[in-house]
Amino acid sequence: MITHYGLIFNTMQLSVFESPHRKHGQAEVVTGVVPFSHGYGIGLSHIMVWRGDLMVVFPRFDMQLMLQSVQQYRIDRLYIVRQVFLCLLLSPLRLLRVLLPREVQSLTRVENG
Repeated sequence: MITHYGLIFNTMQLSVFESPHRKHGQAEVVTGVVPFSHGYGIGLSHIMVWRGDLMVVFPRFDMQLMLQSVQQYRIDRLYIVRQVFLCLLLSPLRLLRVLLPREVQSLTRVENG
């Protein structure tokens, strides 16, 4: 069970932890390919609101759409679950070989939770 106190504490904790790695004074553009019914998705959505970030949300996982959105919206951070990360590594698109550096040059971090 996720309590309100635990959710707020986790939001504050992650905000402090990530603060040295953020662009100071600027909101970031992030995407979270995570289920919002899961604790990770709930936590991410609260953290983005707390920090004032713009979050690009997808109705379901679509790798092509996600990678196009990185370029279109100039996404800084990608929050994904392990299965999506493995899909990116094992896919024929080969994120690191085909798309870098031009299309995803805005991407600074990929977070896995």
